[in-house]
Amino acid sequence: MSSKLSGGNVRRIMAKPLVAMILSLSMLLSGCGTSMERIKEQQQLIKTGLTRDEVRGAIGSPDKTYAVEPEPGVKDQTVEVWSYTYKVAGGYDLAVIVIGIAVLALVVVVAAAAAGGKGGGGGFGGLGGGGGGGSDSNEGSTWRFCVGFGPDGKVRGISSLERIKK
Repeated sequence: MSSKLSGGNVRRIMAKPLVAMILSLSMLLSGCGTSMERIKEQQQLIKTGLTRDEVRGAIGSPDKTYAVEPEPGVKDQTVEVWSYTYKVAGGYDLAVIVIGIAVLALVVVVAAAAAGGKGGGGGFGGLGGGGGGGSDSNEGSTWRFCVGFGPDGKVRGISSLERIKK
């Protein structure tokens, strides 16, 4: 019994890992963020009168919390603020680009090894297009909104969505 692997067998064995690597690369390069629509949906889930637990259940824990010193004699005021910060998908950090290039290089090496120098059986045909370019002016930007709570632990107000300048 021979344990030699022919070019066809190697290609069949490597097909699943190759597909997994390509899918991983595409997810990596798709951006590490959220869409503006998703951010607005999160903000719209918050309504005046919700408790802290209800807010946390709806959109998760805040990135930061701030205590606000109460004004003596003022009723129904905000005493705590929760800040939620989101990065809009599309902006790539240098580390993400370097990792993406390294994974792409690995995919090419594995594919070349799988071809085994026997003609290869065809090309890759491309690994995706340009991804749409910069059509959304919010790509790669960071946005925030805040939720204010009163002394009773209920939402008093929700701030507007604001772009954070870096």
